[in-house]
Amino acid sequence: MRTTFIATLCGAALFAGTAPRAHAQSGLTTLWSFTGGVDGSSPAGGLVTNGSGQLFGDTDSGADGYGTVYDFDISGNSLNTVYTFTGRKDGGQPQPKLTLGSNGTIYGATRYGGTANSGVVFAVDPSTETSTTLYSFQNLTDGGDPIGGLLLTTGGNLIGVAASGGQRNFGDVFEVNPSALTETVLYSFDGGGDGKDPNILSAYKKGVYGTNSEGGGANDAGTIYYLVPNTGRERTVYRFTGGNDGSLPNGSLLLDPSGVFYGTTLRGGAGDAGTIFKFDPKTSQLTTVYAFTGGADGSHPLGGLAEDAAGNLYGTTKNGQGQTNTGSLFSFNVSSGTFTTLVNFTGQPNGNLLLTNNTIYGTTLSGGQYGFGTVYSYTP
Repeated sequence: MRTTFIATLCGAALFAGTAPRAHAQSGLTTLWSFTGGVDGSSPAGGLVTNGSGQLFGDTDSGADGYGTVYDFDISGNSLNTVYTFTGRKDGGQPQPKLTLGSNGTIYGATRYGGTANSGVVFAVDPSTETSTTLYSFQNLTDGGDPIGGLLLTTGGNLIGVAASGGQRNFGDVFEVNPSALTETVLYSFDGGGDGKDPNILSAYKKGVYGTNSEGGGANDAGTIYYLVPNTGRERTVYRFTGGNDGSLPNGSLLLDPSGVFYGTTLRGGAGDAGTIFKFDPKTSQLTTVYAFTGGADGSHPLGGLAEDAAGNLYGTTKNGQGQTNTGSLFSFNVSSGTFTTLVNFTGQPNGNLLLTNNTIYGTTLSGGQYGFGTVYSYTP
């Protein structure tokens, strides 16, 4: 049976004492505070939406310690635990972020569990609250420790990256066939010129773009690459130097309507506090559009960016200037170059942001009423 909790403004007792409350401050609303019980704890990062008022996400752990998949109803301010992982064949510790199929199926990957404890690709059916393991990694040539954010192809296959394994044990790009329950390695990284430690992929025309957090050159600062899945042909299109262009790119690349990508690096830039960059896939030219100072603007941006119709980019940092120095939410206007710190969090923000209906939704790994993380919204 689905486990449902409701956060109410009147503060009625529902679970573990007082119900989590929704509260707002300077445009920020805490929609849900995780209790660490059957609703899970430490939301792994990022939310996706079905466009009908439901948000879907996952947690690193929970009552059983292996994580959950949940949905959050915006209008009812209620959270439903859709599936709880056991850490066995179904996997454990789901990774950011989830992918929604057209039929409502939730796809994702776990870091642990499976037949070799090297992670799985799974499909959760919200209507039956069941999970199907589509593939168990062996941490050999097929990879291991898969990252979330799977891309769903027109043929119904799932393309993703594994942080370890592959032919050279530096990770790979893989494709899983959900019908046949098979996996194909499309490309294995060598850990040198093409990089290692891959991040979430972004679709582009007939191929995919991705970043590697490390490798690629003398300074081991990371890469941007392009891969054509049908051929397995990979091309490293940019190697970070660790200087003003940044180092350790993280999160997914955001494709702007103009045809360029925006992304972030965890380190590098003028103050070695991270950067926001623009990458043109037509010319393979990278431009640093903002370098964090580590002052009032925070430092070390994490996760991917979101963009509104006015050309404002939104993202989060690992460190901020609040009382707990646990990160911030920021906006950056590409045209004017204006940077604004919107929120200084008391809990660590985590994962990609979701921008829908002029509202930003996200999660924090910690903080909230019980200290186990939150789902929040911010209205610019």
